Amino acid sequence: MTARELVMDRVAGRVRHFPDLDTRPMPTTGLDARDAALALAIDQAVTRRWRTLEAAVEPHLRRPWAGLHPTVRSAMLVGAAQMLLLSRLPDHAVIDAAVEWTKRCTPPAAGMVNAVLRRVSEMRDSIVDHHEVGRRDEIALSDGTAWRLHREIMPAEPALQLAVQTSLAPALVERWIALVGFDAARGRAFHTLVMPPIIVVGVDGRIDPRLEPHEAPGAAVYIGPSGELAEVLAALPGTRVQDPSSAMAVSITASLKPRCIIDVCAGRGTKTRQLAALHPDARIIATDVDPARHEVLSHVFEGHPRVQVVPFDQLRSFDAQAELLVLDVPCSNTGVLARRLEARHRFSEKSLEALLRLQRQIAADTWPLLADRAVVLYATCSIDPEENERQAAWLVKHHRMRLLEE
Repeated sequence: MTARELVMDRVAGRVRHFPDLDTRPMPTTGLDARDAALALAIDQAVTRRWRTLEAAVEPHLRRPWAGLHPTVRSAMLVGAAQMLLLSRLPDHAVIDAAVEWTKRCTPPAAGMVNAVLRRVSEMRDSIVDHHEVGRRDEIALSDGTAWRLHREIMPAEPALQLAVQTSLAPALVERWIALVGFDAARGRAFHTLVMPPIIVVGVDGRIDPRLEPHEAPGAAVYIGPSGELAEVLAALPGTRVQDPSSAMAVSITASLKPRCIIDVCAGRGTKTRQLAALHPDARIIATDVDPARHEVLSHVFEGHPRVQVVPFDQLRSFDAQAELLVLDVPCSNTGVLARRLEARHRFSEKSLEALLRLQRQIAADTWPLLADRAVVLYATCSIDPEENERQAAWLVKHHRMRLLEE
């Protein structure tokens, strides 16, 4: 199976669930390094700009988008993503691959896929140096440039246009506008289109030609080939891939001397590794309720002398032992949408309310773990005050805590 076929297979399955896209990584088994990189690039482009791509395709349809077979929508999304968002891919190869795949999956629709993708190709005029905000005949690109088109495809209403142009859930854009005003919301939205760098922390002055200095102390930007990142990390013990803003949460515990740390929502262990490095005398209990993440966590810390990974349902056996309780709780991810591509689509007021209830429930369920005079580190990767300042105020009020730092 080719890289393009693999992505179209994956997107066809995801179409059925949009905007609730799963977070499983793109499988590239069986592809060589070059094709694997192509598959990942296409998949990320579709996921990042799903709503924008729909807007580019829909004007050329004679039937409602939602009524098309998932394989047809997949072929169009994947084809449009390559022609509009990825460079140096010949249109004829992109269209031919989409048509041939459609012939195998949904034969009667192959002609429609061919016609629509050709119209998408013909709709492009030229790349302009800067995206002119508000233009309905442009598709903004991640580097600040834009495709100028021969027709207007963006909605006229400003908030909806911003949501489609930046491929964010309309409810999220509306919430940002209500919280910070339109101009600031627009800045936030376009910032999510920027391709985020790979940042390595714990470098502390050590030199490698594949690393460039980052403004955060001890951090560097990885600029080498994707296949050599693991080699760099192995050559520089103690380093890890982590956004410095994420690392800041754990860093504020540096002055503490906990004997026992419990990391309740440890995920794949990034903050757990940071905790182990920052608190070399502490015993760390780590877990995650998600089975897949728990499996990764167990593998990462297998044989570690101070980190013990336990099943989530066994946490209560550590009651009254946590001198530092780390609650890096599930959240809307609105602070990291450039990296958490699926999260940009699934936001709604209903989902936010569910997350707020979950965050409070996690806190309530883990409170018995606290030792006398314990410290709780509550962290999210959200920028929404409901998930941060207001949750902290709720914890202080309902659990008789004192706010030390925010």
